[in-house]
Amino acid sequence: MKRQDKKIAAIDLSFDELYRSGPKFISIPSLQRPYVWTKKQIDQLFDDIMQNEPGYFVGTLVNVSGERGTQGEDELIDGQQRLTTLSLMVAALKNIEKANSFFKEEEIGFMWYLLSEFSYNKENKRRLIFSNKKTDEIFEKIVSEEKYSIEELDDGQKNMHVNYLHISGKINELKKDDISKFYKKLISVNFIMITCGDQEIAYNLFESINATGVSLASTDLIKNGIFRSLSNDSDSLMKAEESWVELEDCFANNHQKLKTFLRHYWISEGYYTSHAKLFEDFSIRILKRNDKVETLRYLEKALEVSKIYLSLRRSDVESLDLFKSLSSDEKSEIAEELRYLTALRVEQVYPVLIVLYKSSKKPSTFMRSLTKLVAFQAIYKHVPGSPSSIESKYANFASNDVKQEKYREKQLFNDLAEKVKEDYKKDFVESFSSKTKYSKSSKSLTRFPLNLYMIDQGGPDIIKEPTVEHIIPQSSKMKMRHHIGNLTLLPKKKNSSKKFSDRDFSKKVVAFDKGDIQMNKNIHLYPFDTETESAIDARGTQIAETIFEIFQSALKTGRWNV
Repeated sequence: MKRQDKKIAAIDLSFDELYRSGPKFISIPSLQRPYVWTKKQIDQLFDDIMQNEPGYFVGTLVNVSGERGTQGEDELIDGQQRLTTLSLMVAALKNIEKANSFFKEEEIGFMWYLLSEFSYNKENKRRLIFSNKKTDEIFEKIVSEEKYSIEELDDGQKNMHVNYLHISGKINELKKDDISKFYKKLISVNFIMITCGDQEIAYNLFESINATGVSLASTDLIKNGIFRSLSNDSDSLMKAEESWVELEDCFANNHQKLKTFLRHYWISEGYYTSHAKLFEDFSIRILKRNDKVETLRYLEKALEVSKIYLSLRRSDVESLDLFKSLSSDEKSEIAEELRYLTALRVEQVYPVLIVLYKSSKKPSTFMRSLTKLVAFQAIYKHVPGSPSSIESKYANFASNDVKQEKYREKQLFNDLAEKVKEDYKKDFVESFSSKTKYSKSSKSLTRFPLNLYMIDQGGPDIIKEPTVEHIIPQSSKMKMRHHIGNLTLLPKKKNSSKKFSDRDFSKKVVAFDKGDIQMNKNIHLYPFDTETESAIDARGTQIAETIFEIFQSALKTGRWNV
């Protein structure tokens, strides 16, 4: 069934009719989001095809018509995740071991037809083409059964590789008759293909289909809105496409991280919003102005800020221009504070970090602000409060007049100090001592406060390559072995030596006493050998009480006064 007007044509198609009644080739432009489907989504589609009758409806494809109509190469605007997955399923069936015993010759030929222009001809043009060269390259190798090195794949290629193997595994688990049934049901799945005469119509339709925001993230809606607003200006659209591709590359095609950045960037500009309302707010403030220059400026600025944002999140101090003149020790100090923020998992801090970095004319200014933020977030993590209220306060800070910069910062940190005042010490101590635990994947969570505690207890001020050591060995399997009360610091060389490496407490404590770290000399004051859990609890409480005072002081002064 076909419905058509001058600019939009809609037709019901089964997969086996797609390249006969529709376009001969479909390209996925580089501005589309990467192939991001997970195993869970693949399993759902696979099971839906197997469990339903032939002709199962799998969704809508929205195309922009190629110059030569059905003889040309249409651009796919919506539906690439499903179509890519269906094509991988065809490739997996074609490439299955001993395929000749499962399928007739004409069936294997038809699989080739769905993947390439001519059956069996691997040199001819593929039906599905990716403008992203890396994605296109791995898809070509999968279709043609060419060998490739997994180690050389980027994240997007790996996802396609992993999904292809997953699909192949699911097919291999089927019985012979079920493989044949799956093939027949696969090629009969049904689409509605909507072909638009130009990109502006396609982008408008794309946004309407996804108006609820349920099927697409705000990232895709923002991208579509930008391209739609620039679709009548080819030069501006090309610049926007290039900038968006570069932005996605910055986030290694990780859609979730890009989504989080766009919201954090929006808040850093002074507009508080939620993930659910981000596209709505973006439409009101940017798109509805219908100002192409402003729209492009938003995207170009977002790209510029994304590089600062990622460097802060990755603790990559070397790549930030503000810190070029600092010594290696100063850079290490900043990096360790940023790593601690990451370990705390406090997402709301990054918009204000962007603002503070951009407004800081000297490294020392940012360093003081960073120390205050770290101190605040470390306390706030362990006392009653709402992260969204802090995020809203950060957005208000970002929206105020830049001329009042010093006053703004002073007021911000005064407001933050009120939320973690001395009254909350008991809450902090109880939470910090019981919840701060050693983690291989997040070592700064314990290393950073232990380093502050070590200096407070008499030093030394610096340990070369400090590592976290368990007082009661990890191998004990004791329930509280990872609590901060059972942790201390040692230089890396000593931690790997026979004196400490996973030895009994009775032998470790002797080595601790002979060392030059005062907090380790004090370990014998706690009854680790006779009342282990009580000792861990008591030492953890002592550390927490000390750390609370250190954080309180740093929040006021911007320095670690230990």
